[in-house]
Amino acid sequence: MKKIAIVILTFSLFYAPGVFAQEPAPRVRIETMFKSFKPGEVERAIDAFAKNSLIRPELVDQWKSQTKTVLTLNPEKAILGFEFIQEQNVGESVKRLSYVLKLADRPLYWNFTFYKPAGSWVPLRMAFTEEP
Repeated sequence: MKKIAIVILTFSLFYAPGVFAQEPAPRVRIETMFKSFKPGEVERAIDAFAKNSLIRPELVDQWKSQTKTVLTLNPEKAILGFEFIQEQNVGESVKRLSYVLKLADRPLYWNFTFYKPAGSWVPLRMAFTEEP
């Protein structure tokens, strides 16, 4: 009985923290970013999305600039919400997700690529366009 308790204790000390420290699932990470798109918070939302990712810093800066240009966040162009479109698994370690960010004056189509090099999914790419 003591051996079983020792095995369980060892497992919880060495393996459980890794389970709890994993990055959020791709959909949670994307939707958290969209929900954070508020006036003056766009850069912070993208930085949070890109944290611990495989995205090069210069690309993150480029996305922040482009997103701020498109999302002026004034009442006439307010964000009305977002819609999940699809998730495509490209093998066991790569997945693509598509969303529509609904603006008052037009939709924006967002595509994300996530990679799972080890135990958790991390962002690899992000892009948006006004054409589907």
